[in-house]
Amino acid sequence: MSRRTRAFTLTELMVTMALFSVVMAALFSAHLMGMRMRRVTETKLSATADARKSLNFVRDDIRMAKSLAVGTGTASGFTLIPDLSQQIGNSVQIYATTNTNSFVRYYIDAAGQSLMRVSSTNKTPQLIADSITNRLAFTAEDFQGTVLTNSQKTRVIRMALEFYQREYALGKNTNATAQWDYFRVQTRMTRRAID
Repeated sequence: MSRRTRAFTLTELMVTMALFSVVMAALFSAHLMGMRMRRVTETKLSATADARKSLNFVRDDIRMAKSLAVGTGTASGFTLIPDLSQQIGNSVQIYATTNTNSFVRYYIDAAGQSLMRVSSTNKTPQLIADSITNRLAFTAEDFQGTVLTNSQKTRVIRMALEFYQREYALGKNTNATAQWDYFRVQTRMTRRAID
């Protein structure tokens, strides 16, 4: 037999196939783990983007405000927190002018677990964020973070939203036992127009 017609032995072929199988299994496992991490990241990025969008709505209205009021509100009404009480409520009412009949109100709808927006010109509530778990989201504070007990003009509005989202919400996981991710977003805003 000449050297040019040599072939692999059965043992060499089996070792090569075993190594190839191990490498392919490792590549397949890495690919599956990458796909799972992508789904986890998509869920978290989606929740972050939704929270940022909600904060931007409120922030833009507060910055343009002439005056602000923290209280208890719904789509149909608003009750101001009285002086000598901590200025913490489920709603903030924003007046862009000195006309108190023209306003924008953000409130937590406890039944719908959502942050809603309603204005004096459009009485239809607009959904800003959903899956909200806390009821008191708005606090009037001073510049040091102390909760105010009066309605002074130079105040900071702290908004804290706690919400949940189904893990892998962007995937096809509709299993009732699927896990939920909990998020908390907090920001402080103040109006730009100082009188």
